[in-house]
Amino acid sequence: MDCKFCKNTFKTTSILNNHMRTAVYCLDIQNKKNNEFSCSYCEKVFTTKNKMNLHENKCKDTYGAVNQMIIDLNQEIALLKQRLEDNKSQLRNKDDQIKELQNQLASIARTAASKSTHIHNNNQRINNIINNLIPITDDHLKEQAQFLTLEHIKNGPSGYARYALDYPLKDRVFCPDFSRKKINYKDSEGNLVNDLEMKKLCEKLFKSIEEQNNILTGEYLKELQEKLNELNNNPNNEMNEDEVLDFQQRSDDIIDYFFKYQRQMKEVRKASIGENSEIVQEFVKDVCSKTAS
Repeated sequence: MDCKFCKNTFKTTSILNNHMRTAVYCLDIQNKKNNEFSCSYCEKVFTTKNKMNLHENKCKDTYGAVNQMIIDLNQEIALLKQRLEDNKSQLRNKDDQIKELQNQLASIARTAASKSTHIHNNNQRINNIINNLIPITDDHLKEQAQFLTLEHIKNGPSGYARYALDYPLKDRVFCPDFSRKKINYKDSEGNLVNDLEMKKLCEKLFKSIEEQNNILTGEYLKELQEKLNELNNNPNNEMNEDEVLDFQQRSDDIIDYFFKYQRQMKEVRKASIGENSEIVQEFVKDVCSKTAS
């Protein structure tokens, strides 16, 4: 893997990330000060090493086990890829067919809602919806986090949107303007909030589910690691072409899933502190489309 700043090559993502955080010449290229200290678990930056150490003691319980799991799985991946190299020459044509099939995936078209011919009645309906919105409180969001499931997580942004609309945001949000991704809801005092691109509510919502999300994702990553270990320890080394193809497909799927949910866990953490991310953009689109007038 290549450093996007100084173009040097490194064997693993962990070594690459450490290089970009600590190498003086690379930090100069990034226009970063070399006296910043980053948490080795969540990469949060501190101005002193003492502050970083205090933070790491709290952070390691959440991220330490997952990071160790990632290190162990990277080692398993290296062993698996070495085993697959012996069979790749006879699979090149098959790989091309797989890529061609993947490129044929169809996109889903959205159908716009037809405009009401009775504007007055439509406005009255919108007013009724807004008047009947139930207020959203921080305690309510935290209480609902228990209903987040692994199935929600596996479905990515649409899964988080389904969780939100079935539990913490049910009967509590309304989208009067889909083009601007504007959400209306009532705060704890019953005041109507106009939240453009859902920025305020997203931060609160993802913050409320971060702990449950980390627990469920960590358990799933462990399950993937066990499946990969079982696959890699298969004693049958003499496989025909179909068996080799199936072996490669299953192992590639496990590896893809692992890195997908590892990235998604970081996306949720970014969303919980108010940073924009891909998962937030898709989540907001989904919520707005399902609550639009």
